[in-house]
Parts: sequence; C-alpha cells; structure tokens
Amino acid sequence: LVLSGPASVLAPTALRPLVWLVAAALFWRLVALLRMHGQSDTDQLTGFLEPRAFARHVGGVLQAATAGRRALLVAVDLDGFGLWNGQNGFGKGDALLTDLAQRLEGSGLVGGLWSRLQADRFAWIGIRHDAESGRHLAELVQSLSCSNLGSLKARATFVILPDDADSAVNAMAATDEGLAAARPSSVAAIALTALSASSGR
Repeated sequence: LVLSGPASVLAPTALRPLVWLVAAALFWRLVALLRMHGQSDTDQLTGFLEPRAFARHVGGVLQAATAGRRALLVAVDLDGFGLWNGQNGFGKGDALLTDLAQRLEGSGLVGGLWSRLQADRFAWIGIRHDAESGRHLAELVQSLSCSNLGSLKARATFVILPDDADSAVNAMAATDEGLAAARPSSVAAIALTALSASSGR
C-alpha cells in the first residue's frame, strides 16, 4: 500500500489505473482482516471461546440434546478475584487465569468446549452426560479451581440440558443462579450447594 503512490508515478500511463485497483483491493483486504481479528471467537488470554461464540455453541448443543442424549453445562467462578487482582497486579492476575485455564483444559472433561465467560468465570459444555456425572465433573472443576495460584475459593455448578433449560439464554441464566446460590458457602460446600440449586430446577 505504501508503494502504491510511487508505483503509479513510475508505471506507464495505461497501467496506472491497474496499480490503484490493486492498492484498493489490498486496502479492503487489510480492513477485512482487522475486522476478523477484532471479532475473534477466542479469548486472547486463555484461548477459550469468548462468551458470544460460546452462547452460539450452547444453542447448537441444546438443539442436539435429547432426553436420551443429554448435555452437561458446567460453570466455575473464583471468589474475590477482582480484589486479589487489584492488590497483586494485572500481570499476576493474567498468570493466575492462564494457569487456571491450563488446569481446566487438562481436567479430563473431554468431548466438549471451554469458554471464559467473565474475567474469573469459566464454563464447559459437552454431550452424553447425566446428573451423576455432572455432579462429579463440577466437583472436579471446583477442586481444580481452588488450587489456583492465589489460593482463592471457587464455586461450581452444573446444568443438565434439555432438562434444566430450553434455550441458550436460559441455560446461561441457570448457571448464574447456581453460582449465586453457592456464594455464601465455604470451600467444602461450594459445589454441593451450587449443584443442589442447579439439579433441583
């Protein structure tokens, strides 16, 4: 693009319009690439799906889920991360979240996808699960999350689809409710409080 001006001067008169057409095409291609970069479906820090892309994925999984082929949505949230991040610096906060994302990725929850829903909230969705495996996986995720670099407490919940929600919006709202119900609990009861709130929907 930078050389378009000099090239148009040096090029024969008949070729100058072609030079500018090529420059215009390159310019619009650059704009398109920048837009695609700005609308990435993945979170830059963790590599997990960003919330909008995850919501679309939840909708697709929900359409495929049936009473005989249920899906599981697990969510986990760190308590006090904002305060800890402010006290320890954003660099350490990013390191904590990156480490936690790696732990979650290697947690053994296979056949699904992870998302970073908020600064310190993560979610996973996979198909072919039931309430019993949901409880087990949510407790596993909560335990892993409690081993974060800042020793912060964590809360976890799960939602069974399509039993607990009939749309992506309702599924995400159900995770919010489950995590909110677990907020007053101690570490040992976080998962159980959240799970009973979720599974009782």
